[in-house]
Amino acid sequence: MNAQELTFRVQSWRRPRLKRQQDPLVFDPRIEPHSQQLGFHHCYEGGYPEPIAGGRMRPIEQCQLAIAQFHAYLETGAQESRERFLEQIAAIVSSGAHDERGFVIPHDHVIEGYEPHQRTWVNAAVQGWVASLCARAYQLAGDERHLALARSALGVFRLPVERGGVQARERHGGTFFEMYALAGRSRHVLSGMLSSLMSLWDVARALGDADAHALFAEALATLTGAMLDSYDLGYSTLYDQSEERRATPASVLYTWVHARQLAALARISGRIHLAARAAVWKDYATSWTCQLRTRVDCLRYRIRHVAVYPRLP
Repeated sequence: MNAQELTFRVQSWRRPRLKRQQDPLVFDPRIEPHSQQLGFHHCYEGGYPEPIAGGRMRPIEQCQLAIAQFHAYLETGAQESRERFLEQIAAIVSSGAHDERGFVIPHDHVIEGYEPHQRTWVNAAVQGWVASLCARAYQLAGDERHLALARSALGVFRLPVERGGVQARERHGGTFFEMYALAGRSRHVLSGMLSSLMSLWDVARALGDADAHALFAEALATLTGAMLDSYDLGYSTLYDQSEERRATPASVLYTWVHARQLAALARISGRIHLAARAAVWKDYATSWTCQLRTRVDCLRYRIRHVAVYPRLP
C-alpha cells in the first residue's frame, strides 16, 4: 500500500466519524440541495470497506467506496481520485444486469433476521445510490452511458416488490421503498427509504428527470406525522417495522442518521414537520439518558435474537 492509498483510507475512515461528531441538523456549507450540479452527498457514507468472503464487496460498500473517492476528488482535485471514482462506477456497473425492470444490482447475501433465501433480491438504497453515482459520473465525464444507467436504475422503484421491484405500502398506506425487497417479508427500513428519497432527488435535479421527480414526490408524501410517529419510541427511533416480527430498535448512530436524513429532506422540500421531527430525533441521539435506554434496548434485542447469528455468513 503506497502513501496516497494509506492517506485515502485514513480520510475515508475519519470523514464519517468527524461528521457524526457534528450537529446532525447542520450541513456542510458546500452542499446545495437544489443545485443541478451534484457535489457532496447529503448524508453519511461508510469508511473504507473491506472485502467479504471471496474478496467481494457488498454492493452498498462498493457505492460507499465510490462516493468516498468522489468526495476526495472534490476536496483535493486529485486526478487519481477522479479516475478511481470512475473505475468504481465501472466495477459497480459490471456487477449489475439489464432486464425487463431496467438496470439492477442483484443481492445474494443473507439478511440478519431472515432464513437463508435462494433467490437474489434488490435493494432500494443501492439502486438509488447507483442512479445518483451514475448521474455524478455523467456530469464529471460526459459519458451518455452513465446518463442512461442513472435513469434505468430507477426502474425498480416503479414496480411492487412482488414483481421484482422495491415499492411497497407501509401501514398507513403510503409508498415505501424497501431496502430488503423480498416478497411477503417487508421490513420497512427507515434509513433505506430516506436514502432512496435523496437519491431520487439527485437524479431529478441533476438530469431534469420528471419520472424521478414524480417518484420522489410520491414517497415524500408518505412521511406524514403519523408515519413518523410509528418509528418514534419517545427516546429513540426504530430501524424497521414488521407485522410478523418484533421491530428492530435503532442504535444511537442510526437515530443520529435518521435525524440527519430528515433534516436534509426538510431542506430539500421545505416541509416544516420534517425539520421539527429531525430536531426531536437529534435530542434522542445526543441525550445521555436516551442513549442509555437505546443501548439497553439494542442489547435486549441482540440477546433475544442470538440464535439467528450463527446462520449468517
